[in-house]
Amino acid sequence: MGAPSGFAADDGAPVHVVLPPGSGVTPGADVALDGAEAHHLVRVRRVRVGERVTVADGRGTWWPTEVARRSRDALTLRACGPPVREPQLIPPLTVAFALGTGDQPARVVAACTELGADRLLPWAAARSVVRPEAARAAALTDRLARVARAAAAQSRRARVPVVESVGTIDDVAARPGLLLGSPGGPPPGPELRAEGSWCLVTGPEGGLTDSEIDRLGRATLVGLGPFVLRCATAPVAGTAALGTLRRVGGAPHGGEILDTAGRVVR
Repeated sequence: MGAPSGFAADDGAPVHVVLPPGSGVTPGADVALDGAEAHHLVRVRRVRVGERVTVADGRGTWWPTEVARRSRDALTLRACGPPVREPQLIPPLTVAFALGTGDQPARVVAACTELGADRLLPWAAARSVVRPEAARAAALTDRLARVARAAAAQSRRARVPVVESVGTIDDVAARPGLLLGSPGGPPPGPELRAEGSWCLVTGPEGGLTDSEIDRLGRATLVGLGPFVLRCATAPVAGTAALGTLRRVGGAPHGGEILDTAGRVVR
C-alpha cells in the first residue's frame, strides 16, 4: 500500500489519527497513545493488532503505522514507512464566516475543514445574533479548534486548519485576496486570480450592512447561486465551489518523502 499522491486519504488505511498539539512525537516514529485518542481507536473503531493506521502531526506530515499492541486503555502504533509531507492546495484559502447561533459555527468549521480550507476566521458582523465577549470568544475558538482537528482526522488530512480568534469587519477587510460570497453574483471561474491567497467572506443571516460592504469594497463578488443561503451554508458552498479551482502544489509527483530528520529524500 502507498500514497503516490502524497495524501494520506489515498493510503487506504481505514483509520487516520491526527496527533494533538505538543504531542512531541517525531514524524516517522512509533506512537504510543492513551487517553481519548486510545479510547476512540480501541473502544469505538475497534482496531486490531496488525491493522494499518495513518498518523499525522497536524502540520502537514503523516506516516503509515501498524497496530503493534493494544490494551483496554492504551495503544502502540509501529511505524512501517517513511514520513510524507502532504501537498498543499494552491492558492491558500481562508474562510471568514459570520457567527451564527447554536452549533452553526462548529458545522461550518467541520465542513470547511473537510473541503480543504487552510484558515478559518469566525467574525462578529453588525447583524450577527452572536457577539461573544472576550472570555466566551476564547472558549469558542478553543472548541472550534478541537472540531477542526476531529474533522481533519475524519477526512484524512495531515494539516489541521488554523482557527483564528473571533474577529471584526476590520480584521476581515485587512485580508488579501478578498472574495465576497453573494447570491446572484457570477459563479467562481478561471478568471479569478490564483496568485497569492484567497479569503472567502460570508455574512450573517440578515446580510451585511452598507458600512461593512463599503469596508469590503475591493472584494471580488463570488456568486453562490440564485438563493439566499443561511450563514452556516454560504461558507461551505463557497469553499466547495472554490475547491474546484484550486490545484495541488508541491512536488511534481505528489507528496515529498522525508527522512527521520525531516529532510526531503524524494
